[in-house]
Amino acid sequence: MSIQSIEPKQLYELMLSGARRVDLIDVRTPAEYHEVHAERARLMPLDALDPEAVMAGRVAAKAEPLYVICRSGARSWRACDAFLSAGFGNVVNVAGGTSAWEDAGLPVVREKLAVSLANQVWVGRSDHLARHLPGTSRASLVLHLTGRGRIGPVDHGHPGR
Repeated sequence: MSIQSIEPKQLYELMLSGARRVDLIDVRTPAEYHEVHAERARLMPLDALDPEAVMAGRVAAKAEPLYVICRSGARSWRACDAFLSAGFGNVVNVAGGTSAWEDAGLPVVREKLAVSLANQVWVGRSDHLARHLPGTSRASLVLHLTGRGRIGPVDHGHPGR
């Protein structure tokens, strides 16, 4: 049996129609989920996913599809495969994940900025790092390490770029 997919806008329209109760799970890490997630998504991390427990605790009727989302679609695809392997065939991957959901302008919930422990350590060392990366400020490093910016080439010949 192959994995079905749905575009984020199609799923959201289904949610709005009220024709059926939509059950959407997000299989990303708790930190990713708490930073931003699709409205109505429930957290069920892939690394602790128990297909039987998820199906037993569904909010929608068991005959309705279970929709699965992640950041870009790869982890949700793996989760769908786990459900299929466990004998549950009515699962649908949300194509493009939360990134596509957000890019489509659909409602998201933002809880808090989540910074991994590894990046917290790097932020703490950003003064040291900035000294070894000419043209890079501590501020740009912190933004990069917290996922809020990118480090790129500095063009000193053209101010304002």
